[in-house]
Parts: sequence; structure tokens; C-alpha cells
Amino acid sequence: TLEQQGVKQVDVTGLDDKREMTILLGCTLSGSLLLPQFIYTGKTIKCHPVIDFPAGWDVWHSDNHWSTQKTRLRYVETVVVPYVQATRGHLVWQFLMSSLHIVVINSWRY
Repeated sequence: TLEQQGVKQVDVTGLDDKREMTILLGCTLSGSLLLPQFIYTGKTIKCHPVIDFPAGWDVWHSDNHWSTQKTRLRYVETVVVPYVQATRGHLVWQFLMSSLHIVVINSWRY
């Protein structure tokens, strides 16, 4: 359930929705949180919930709702690259950082 911060009451929707999903979160070395990626089980966008996610959130799918190499590559393309492009001009050492970017992807299973 998505709601504005500070509201006094949040109505819970979708209590009968039992879909499994994975949420991929990212952050930068400077401490900035990146936008999330939601991964649902399915083969087409028809498996996505019918709600309006905030702009920039990546909602996608895989055969089993797990984060895969394809979904992580999509995350880099749809979240990480736009973030780097948007913040590149704000870097103090722009001349040094213009071609240097490090992406660390860590995934594990229990």
C-alpha cells in the first residue's frame, strides 16, 4: 500500500493479493538511495499489479519473481544509468569521474 508520508490513516488494499515479488534496492557510495525495482512472477506485463507506482520505479517480471541477470541488467539500464547521467554534472571532480563508474551487484540465496 502506497500513501503520502504523515497521513493519519492508511487503508490497506489488496489483502487478497498473494503474489510473490522481489524488490531490488540500490544506494550510492554517497548515501543516496536509488529508485527500486519490483519483480513479479510472470512472462508479460499483464502479471503486474494494476496500481500507479511512483515515477521512475522499475516494475518488471521474471519466470519466478527472482532477480536474474536480465532483471539486474534492466535495473542498471532503467535506474542506475539515468541516475549517473542526472548527477554527473554535480560531481566536484567531473573531469576525473566523467568515465569512471563502478557498479557492484551482490545477490544471494537463502
